[in-house]
Amino acid sequence: MPRKTREADLAYAKEWYLANIERERAKRVAYYRSHRKEARAYAEANIDRIRAYRRKRNRSLREEKREYNRSYYENHREEMLIRAAKWNRQHPEKVAAKSKAQHARRKGNGGFYTSKEWIALKSKYGKCLGCGLSEPEIIALGRVMAADHVIPIAKGGRSDIGNIQPLCHGKGGCNLRKGARHIDYRRAS
Repeated sequence: MPRKTREADLAYAKEWYLANIERERAKRVAYYRSHRKEARAYAEANIDRIRAYRRKRNRSLREEKREYNRSYYENHREEMLIRAAKWNRQHPEKVAAKSKAQHARRKGNGGFYTSKEWIALKSKYGKCLGCGLSEPEIIALGRVMAADHVIPIAKGGRSDIGNIQPLCHGKGGCNLRKGARHIDYRRAS
């Protein structure tokens, strides 16, 4: 009788396990419940070895997940782009906050603010601090309310809510006129 190869043995074992997976899981759960104390003692005694194994396994799973995500994106690219564009239109404050945070990270200045903090800041002032127009008036002019850094990121300012002021942004907007200068409109209001 010809001798089986290791690959054939592994293939058979995998096939058998998949066919009997529920029974095997039930056996493992029952064994673990009856040997809890021993399992905990083993885990405490071998914590470094277990952590090293988990790190190695997570690295390999991370690569598998990355590969899966890459292939999924290739097969569903148009659908994902449409979904992302729709989400971006529905959540402009979150998109703006994320963009500002990315810019600050690239510059290395640090800081972070959430979309909730930005919305609270807009409602606190209720207007553009540069020209005094309310948000509906700004929208009617084809502009948007933008988070402006009092000390610009380009000049070393942080991207946290304490360094943010609401200014209108768009053609002829206060944010564009201010540029990368240090002007604190909060003091005037």
